[in-house]
Amino acid sequence: MDSQLPMTRITSAPQPLRVQLENGGRVWELTQAAASAGRAPECDIVLDSDAFPMVSRKHLLFYWDAAGWRWRDAGTQNGIYCNGQRLPEGPVRPGDRLQLGPDGPVLMILAFGAAAARGMPAMMPTQVMGAAAPGGAPQTSRFSARTVVQSPAWQEPESAPPLPYGSMPPVAPAWATPDAAAAPSASAASPDPGLDQMPQIRRQLAQLRQWSMASVLLNVVLFAVLLYQIQLTQRKVLRLRQQAQHAVQLLQPRLNRRLNRFSSQIHQADAKIQADMKKSEHQFMIRLRQQLPIMIDQYIQHKERQYHIAQPH
Repeated sequence: MDSQLPMTRITSAPQPLRVQLENGGRVWELTQAAASAGRAPECDIVLDSDAFPMVSRKHLLFYWDAAGWRWRDAGTQNGIYCNGQRLPEGPVRPGDRLQLGPDGPVLMILAFGAAAARGMPAMMPTQVMGAAAPGGAPQTSRFSARTVVQSPAWQEPESAPPLPYGSMPPVAPAWATPDAAAAPSASAASPDPGLDQMPQIRRQLAQLRQWSMASVLLNVVLFAVLLYQIQLTQRKVLRLRQQAQHAVQLLQPRLNRRLNRFSSQIHQADAKIQADMKKSEHQFMIRLRQQLPIMIDQYIQHKERQYHIAQPH
């Protein structure tokens, strides 16, 4: 989206526009036909860079055209939420809440026109002490039981200081306002400022519920993945065990045949050794019977020679 203001024909001078940072923040009064809000120092509404990093350097544009004040997104990524709904642009209406980004600061439109020139927030509930309704009863706001001390218009400062959130500003009497003839005697009551926090609280609760549901779903998915991995591991172990049993069943006959062959070879070798030992023993006994008489005769002759030599002639 182009960050430049649209080319519009200005048919009249712009009416003053009062904008306040929510929760009792600073109040800006815009009197020129075009204004901007963002973190850049050249903006008309400068927001703190450290407190609001989600705000762009030039985030929001206010401009005056033939239809009145309008606002427009300056082509940002986080966008602008008007009363909780993201919109690219729209008209400026008292009581609107323009949030810069889904979790950014909120600029409240207090008033524009004659009310802004008097320093009055047009959407603030009030009760005037001493002002009588057409029926003669004191005029009372149906949204608030608080009472505001009446002050004449000539005692009001030219520019009202920032109001803390929830406080009640002084108002001029009905006879002192220049637009008293046009306005009805019973002022239209508006909701309490605390009610402005309800959409934001609901959004936060909705985000909390979404995060809770997301965490629960994430835990369920992780548990399902873990269970699937356990089942997959059990299947792999069972498959390996079956493969091992099948391999043993295939190798068992071959192993038995080899063991039987080795056992037969051992028996054959043992039988051959026994036969060779018997044969050797038989040959030894035959040779011993043949050589023993000869060895005895040789021994006797040897002893006789020793005996003859030992006797003198």
